[in-house]
Amino acid sequence: MIVQLSTRQRVARGVLVGALLAGFLYVFQLNTDSGDGYVCPFYALTGLECFSCGLSRSLHAVLHGQFPVAFQFHALGPLLVVVAFTATVVWLSEAVTGKSLVRFGGSTLERTIVLGVGTCWVLFGAIRLVLEILSRSVQ
Repeated sequence: MIVQLSTRQRVARGVLVGALLAGFLYVFQLNTDSGDGYVCPFYALTGLECFSCGLSRSLHAVLHGQFPVAFQFHALGPLLVVVAFTATVVWLSEAVTGKSLVRFGGSTLERTIVLGVGTCWVLFGAIRLVLEILSRSVQ
C-alpha cells in the first residue's frame, strides 16, 4: 500500500540520502594504503581480526569496481554497498515523490533485511575468527 508522506518524513528521507551519499564519498576517497595509525582495539588486544576488520577497505574496493579485492578484505562489503545503494535510491524516490515505496517500521521486510545482514555478519566474523585461530595453531 502506497502512503503519502508528510513534509517532515520527506525531509527525513532527504537527510538520510545526504548522509548515505556523504558516507559513499568519504569511503570512496579514503587512502586505504596510508597506514594512518588506527589499530582496531580487538586486534591490538588479541592479534585477531574482529568482525569488522577490513570492512572500510572492502567498501572502498567495491566503490572502485575492484570486486575480487573487496571480497578478500571483507566478504560483506559488497552486500553492504548493495543494501546502502538500494536504500539511497528508495529514500531519494520517496523524498522526491512524497510517496512511500517501502513500508518500514516493524515490517516483515525490514526485519528480514536487518536479521539477514546481521546474521551474515556474525556468521562471517565467527567463521573467519575460527579459521584464523586454527591456522595459527597449525603453524
